[in-house]
Amino acid sequence: MYYAGGGLLHGFTFYLMKKWILRLAIAGIVVVALLELILWTAIPVGVERPLSLRLENDLPGFSASSRVNLDTDGVRSFGYQNADKRILFLGGDNTVALLESTPDTWWVRVSKKMSASNVGVAAWGVPSAGVVLDHRFLVGNIEALKPTMVVLSVSPNEVVNLRTVGDVSDELLNQPIKFTASGWKGKLIGVSQVARRLRNLFRGGDAGYLGSLNGKNKIADDLRQKHMVYQQAQFSADLIGNGSPSQIVSKVIRAMDALCKQNGAKLMVVGEPFPHEAVMINSEQSLFTLVQVVEGQDGEPVPVRIDPGALKHAFETFFVDISKTCNELGVPFVSTHETLSPAGALFTGDRLLNDLGHQSMADTLAKKIEANLP
Repeated sequence: MYYAGGGLLHGFTFYLMKKWILRLAIAGIVVVALLELILWTAIPVGVERPLSLRLENDLPGFSASSRVNLDTDGVRSFGYQNADKRILFLGGDNTVALLESTPDTWWVRVSKKMSASNVGVAAWGVPSAGVVLDHRFLVGNIEALKPTMVVLSVSPNEVVNLRTVGDVSDELLNQPIKFTASGWKGKLIGVSQVARRLRNLFRGGDAGYLGSLNGKNKIADDLRQKHMVYQQAQFSADLIGNGSPSQIVSKVIRAMDALCKQNGAKLMVVGEPFPHEAVMINSEQSLFTLVQVVEGQDGEPVPVRIDPGALKHAFETFFVDISKTCNELGVPFVSTHETLSPAGALFTGDRLLNDLGHQSMADTLAKKIEANLP
């Protein structure tokens, strides 16, 4: 009788525990579901964890302090996620523009000048890395970002950087760069606002200053160091190397156009301004001149400044070739060289667009981009 009674008591206790555990589990699911509904409806956050960089510099032509908000994949965005039409800008120094606060960049100013409502913009790029990397990023992220239009900003830097490159393989060109979380964590973050907030809470969301240069922007410091080296570098009348930048960039444009069409987006190509020739010649004024690094007599790398005349001719030929490729594909191409390159006040150093340069870039491109926006 004792054992039977003990068994009954034990069974009843276990039954009650299961009942309360089940109730608590159901209550927890209901609470999380309600919280998800509220967060998705009222204040949703993006899949990527935002980073906030506060940058300071004393370079002429720029604000003394800028605030740069980045996703973990390096995307800068302005009203992008919930927009009806989304424009993704890909480029280098003058597109990423880490010396400018996000609202002051030329691509955000473009969106503000548009008559269409609810247009969001975002930008991604790695300074001096080139369009091959831009395409690899798009391969890995176009499905997640879902752009209506992609604007590829082609820098004259490609002419210098790709002179020593024979070709780019299809395998490399289509190798994706993807920054989103993978596995079960990535899937959970993809569908849950609660998971995203917990991720942000425990990993932090502010990267503080970029670098540890006593509050000075590392980019500005790098420019000064390059200036000290480049002002002593010798001139070269010819570009070094026998690669074909036009063929490589044309290959990227063809691949990017096909990728955009597969994902319901439209491609547009923008030719960035040339380096400001008068400033480039004057080594005392130039902060970021175009150079090539060659092997010296002792085998050590030596920077060689490129003669502005040779450079200008190479740039003009390059953009003529690129425009032909775009015309063949039906891809809109706009060059900003004729409008912006002659105006020295738009540049800090010889090719870095300053505050006024970003405004002028937006003035030049806004109507043309909106006219081609699907």
